[in-house]
Formats: sequence, structure tokens, C-alpha cells
Amino acid sequence: KILIGGSGLIEQLNQLESTKVVMAGENIVKWGIDFSEMRSKFGKLYVLLSEVFDECGMEDNGMIIDPEYLQKYSHIPFTTESLNLKQAGVRNTDAIVLTEASCMTLRYPKAHMRIVCTA
Repeated sequence: KILIGGSGLIEQLNQLESTKVVMAGENIVKWGIDFSEMRSKFGKLYVLLSEVFDECGMEDNGMIIDPEYLQKYSHIPFTTESLNLKQAGVRNTDAIVLTEASCMTLRYPKAHMRIVCTA
């Protein structure tokens, strides 16, 4: 599972004492993203700081998602279009425009969790 959280939530997690039950692991790279890993007898949790929570005034909040149930929907499939800027007289170069319209959805809502600060 992946925990994405604001700076307040990540700070609280970092203040937890490491024991044999919950251990802070090293940094790990998955899907090209640097995560901090927390391990327990229940499994692994990949932790990532997201400034979006801070910018929205929700620095103590977060979200846990299960990437197995993350699905991508493409509304406009990935396409390329070559532009001949030399022939148009704009520049002495060629250009390629890449286009795609897609979104991510979470399947099985009970596999994910919102973390909301109540204090």
C-alpha cells in the first residue's frame, strides 16, 4: 500500500519510535518515485510526502491507496502529431505534439483509506 500525506502527518510518522512491530526501512524507488518504506508484521507501507495537502491547508491528512486497484481510463488515446515548422516558415526545426486525455480511478473503495485529522 502507498501512503500519500501532508507534512504534518509525515512528521508524526517520523516521531514514532521504531520497534520490532513497526520499523522504518530505507528509501526505495518504485515506478520512478522515491518512497520511504515502513515495515510491520502486516506488510509494507510506502510513504510519500505530498505538498498538495499542505497547500490545501490539510497538512495532517493523507490517503492510503492500494496500487493493485488503481486503474487508468483513456478518454483520448495517446497520439502523436508531427509539425513541419520549416515548411510553415516558423522555425528551422521539426516538432511533435503528444496528446492524451486520461484519468486514474480507484476500484474497490474499501481497499483504500482517507486519513483525516480530527484534533
